[in-house]
Amino acid sequence: MRIPKYRLSTLVAGAMIGGLLLAGEAPAFAGAAAAPSVTVMTAASSVKTNTLIASAEQPEEYSYDFGTGTTVSLHRSGSALVTRPSGTPNIELIIAIIAAPRATDAAGNAVETSYLASGSVLTQVVRHRGEDVTYPIVASPSLP
Repeated sequence: MRIPKYRLSTLVAGAMIGGLLLAGEAPAFAGAAAAPSVTVMTAASSVKTNTLIASAEQPEEYSYDFGTGTTVSLHRSGSALVTRPSGTPNIELIIAIIAAPRATDAAGNAVETSYLASGSVLTQVVRHRGEDVTYPIVASPSLP
């Protein structure tokens, strides 16, 4: 995953992210007026990215590139699958299973969100501009 033009810091246990209390440390990429802040939380077998959208000036699309040779596909459930060739014909290796996208505003209301897939890139679209939302919004793609 590439996250350019961010300053890396670490949030410690007890820090609040969009109304969520962190239980442990998480790397944080501080945003700016036109770019959201991002935290990445990991556990033994999962990764959760929280994108904190602070205002209507921030983008509605957030892309994650899984690298050369991978393919992202979407499923009816809203989830996504990342695969790469195994080297054996007709067999793909599963690199990641990504839960259906979620986005919640500061009032706890769901914000419309979905994924787009193009080659090795997964994009989370968060439709917040022109909507009745309370900022900040937390958008959370998760690899369970």
